[in-house]
Amino acid sequence: MLSHVFRRFKLLSLEKKHMLFLFWVYEFANTTSGLFVNVFVFLQTGSIAFLALFVLVQFAGVMIGFIGIGYAIAQLQYSMKWNYLRSFSIYFLAFVWLAFTPHTTIFLLVFSFLNGLGLGIFWLGNHSYEIVYTKNGDGDRDFYSSMVQSGTQAITIVAPLVGTILLFLAEQVLHTETFTLLFYVLPLIYLISLPFLFKLPHFIPGIISKAEVRSFFNNKKERIVYWYYFLTGTQELKTVAIVFFSIVALKTAINIGTWETVVGVISLFLIVLFAAIRREENRISIMLYAILGFSIAFSFVAFSDVSPFYYVAYSLIMVIFRPMYRISQHTIDLYSMDLLGKGRSSFYVGLLYREVMLYSARFLTLGLVILLALFIKDTMLVAQITLVIYVISLIINWFVAKKLLNQTSLVK
Repeated sequence: MLSHVFRRFKLLSLEKKHMLFLFWVYEFANTTSGLFVNVFVFLQTGSIAFLALFVLVQFAGVMIGFIGIGYAIAQLQYSMKWNYLRSFSIYFLAFVWLAFTPHTTIFLLVFSFLNGLGLGIFWLGNHSYEIVYTKNGDGDRDFYSSMVQSGTQAITIVAPLVGTILLFLAEQVLHTETFTLLFYVLPLIYLISLPFLFKLPHFIPGIISKAEVRSFFNNKKERIVYWYYFLTGTQELKTVAIVFFSIVALKTAINIGTWETVVGVISLFLIVLFAAIRREENRISIMLYAILGFSIAFSFVAFSDVSPFYYVAYSLIMVIFRPMYRISQHTIDLYSMDLLGKGRSSFYVGLLYREVMLYSARFLTLGLVILLALFIKDTMLVAQITLVIYVISLIINWFVAKKLLNQTSLVK
């Protein structure tokens, strides 16, 4: 089975391979920072409300990078090829800022915004090239998405391991603040992208008309797609809650990084296995199995004494179900962006519409967490409520996704 997967990978076009390599560079840095920076922020402030604000400010940067700069690129007719360079340059500056400025709240929020800005610009370019160079019709979109996640899972082994080693060296060998060395190294990761940055063909999105902007507000046929993206945007609830539960259960960032490395080894083999059996017809059923698995996993951390035993049980369950869900979600995302582009100048307008809905959900749900944390002084209870809301949104979104695919005859 693995040999079949490797043969299919060799047959991918050069554009897809370059896209994968660039994504994996991004993902290595993003996985490392995502695992440790949020933990650092909570340990630094002790506030789940500030952690939610930190994530919210990051996605304000994402919105500006994706929608604002995305609109400007179309109107000015700039090439999307350079978005990878633009985003990696901003990432580089963001982590230099994090390494060399005080770790007080205002400086952390500036980093959060810059990091989000780079994130928005990266995903704008990445999604554009994915839609241009992967199609449902040629049968490789599901396989490409599986390869994205296979590389991501390999990175979830290496990134936590590298991060944990840097934390250990800083604390035990250099006798400095635990995260210092990690913050110095993170900017250098983006330099690995240089050999791949200039090999993609140019893509220049069409100019967006005022009528296309107005159509976002008055097109009733696309409301099912908008709801799908709105509910997808609630996933940051999980990010905030799990950071808290991981610290309660495992106590230190070094323990968290070590365990995440172990989990990544197991998950890699499962992702490659799913790549060989995944098809368009079973996307939605696989998504449902994953949501059921999520519900069981979350119950281990949300409604237990959050001991290391229960957190390990949660992690092992998520090893199986997280990649199952993410690959289905990724392929449905790309398909629904295709739908938003129909009847318009290009798919590109749909990309911007998508981000509006995602950020609307992030703003409302993270704002809700902040309010809960301000009025409910029990942080554990706030984290539990946050996970319950997330699971409910997952279930509703599965029905929305199923309706969306049935309406467009993707599910036979």
